[in-house]
Amino acid sequence: MPNALAKLDDLKAALGFSGDSEDATLTSMLEAATASAARLVGVATLMRQVDIVEYPRPRGSTGSPLAYLSHYPVESINQIKLAGYTSDSDGFAEIDPLEANQFALLQSLGEIELFFGERFAPYPYANLVVYTAGYIDPSEASPPATALQAPADLQRAIVVEATRLWNTRRDAGIDEVDAGQGDTHRPGEESAHPQLVAACEALGRIKA
Repeated sequence: MPNALAKLDDLKAALGFSGDSEDATLTSMLEAATASAARLVGVATLMRQVDIVEYPRPRGSTGSPLAYLSHYPVESINQIKLAGYTSDSDGFAEIDPLEANQFALLQSLGEIELFFGERFAPYPYANLVVYTAGYIDPSEASPPATALQAPADLQRAIVVEATRLWNTRRDAGIDEVDAGQGDTHRPGEESAHPQLVAACEALGRIKA
């Protein structure tokens, strides 16, 4: 399954390709464009991940009722635990997840913040959160009912960026594009297509 938030068929249509001889390379372009979008937003990946386990830091000053989660967007909060409230072997006490209206409000603000209220432990890494976040692969035939679909503007922008990467590769005579994580360099990555930048800005958390 490709790690891309746009369909291969859409990219092939944009490039006027009908065969499958370039499918592997085109898929790598979509993955590279999707990875570029994640870097612009400031997250490791925008692809859906289930049961992510994190120990988030408070957002802002010590004792803030907000904690920062590293994956976006949040589909569901599956579990919240706070340290120091129990003698259980793991040292954490489970509390109720967010109320639906709180969760919906935070999501609508486009922020990756989790409201703990007064029960939030005011020191780093004292809170355990298990959650599902990210967008489902748009080529997934039977996505879960709760899965979040990437906005249409973002999907189109990823196709545009993948097209730009393809053209850069062709013009530079480069045989492969690495779609890995981290600091791997990709041809043409220095300036993402403005349409991709705009789509990432619309998510509400573009990296400075």
